[in-house]
Amino acid sequence: MTPEITVVICTFNPRPDYLARVLDSLRTQTLPTERWELILVDNASTPPLAPDRAVPGHPQGRVIVEPKPGLAWARKCGHTHARGSLLVYLDDDTVAAPEFLARAVRHFTADPDLGCAGPGRIIPEFEVEPDPAERRHLHMLALLDLAGDRRSTAFDVIPPGAGLVCRRSLLDPYFHLLSHDARRSAFGTKGGTLFRGEDSDMVMTVLSKGAASAQFIDLELRHLIPGFRVTPEYLLRLTRANGASSLLLKWAWHNPAAAPRPLLRRTLDLARLLLLPRESRRYALAFWQGEHEARTLMRRLAREPRS
Repeated sequence: MTPEITVVICTFNPRPDYLARVLDSLRTQTLPTERWELILVDNASTPPLAPDRAVPGHPQGRVIVEPKPGLAWARKCGHTHARGSLLVYLDDDTVAAPEFLARAVRHFTADPDLGCAGPGRIIPEFEVEPDPAERRHLHMLALLDLAGDRRSTAFDVIPPGAGLVCRRSLLDPYFHLLSHDARRSAFGTKGGTLFRGEDSDMVMTVLSKGAASAQFIDLELRHLIPGFRVTPEYLLRLTRANGASSLLLKWAWHNPAAAPRPLLRRTLDLARLLLLPRESRRYALAFWQGEHEARTLMRRLAREPRS
């Protein structure tokens, strides 16, 4: 029987106890195993994952190695090997509620125009309780608790990559762009880097083809967050990566906001940053540094020929 859903977990040097909990959550899914398959993409982990790391006893679970570093390339690998008409991208630290797969099938069956959907609730499970001073920055860890469902055909509902569900056929244009447009592969997570943007780029590509995207509160994940990810050092790195990634994403979509800024404008922006309170200034400066890093990369890529 051809599966309805392919669950793709992309991982790079995963934390064993977290990955075990993710796989355990799949073992308890209410959707019968004959209706879904599991692809665990090992994105150049050292040492490589053992082939038996898929869900024990699952008849359609397997490990596939993608040697090219980068989350987008690992997702492309999963897309290439998938047989299901729906793809579910789970992270190696996100635990799915037991009804997640069954509810995803229900939503896409009920709405033929739905191209992508994601969870409306991503609940944190902290290894170390965060410092109260850093709590207002924890939204960067893709934590969600929406009051209700959201659906749109515009670019105002962009589900996060964790728990993202897409119709497989609608992802073909995105992965084509990934292979032929250097801007697409410039941003996104690679190894230990924190660049982002590939999630939004994927959803925006689907939306550009006329499909809808949504977030459903009955799709719930638990995000396992290790202690180092709530430290000021990590959150500042993440802020800098967000600054770079957001500008690169705008550039990829030909947004004029990504155009180079005059020297006077940059000087005034920096002066305004320096006038902010110390705590706010640290994060604003990190975001500004990320944008500067992105503009440097954009100038270099603009000189390279398109494939």
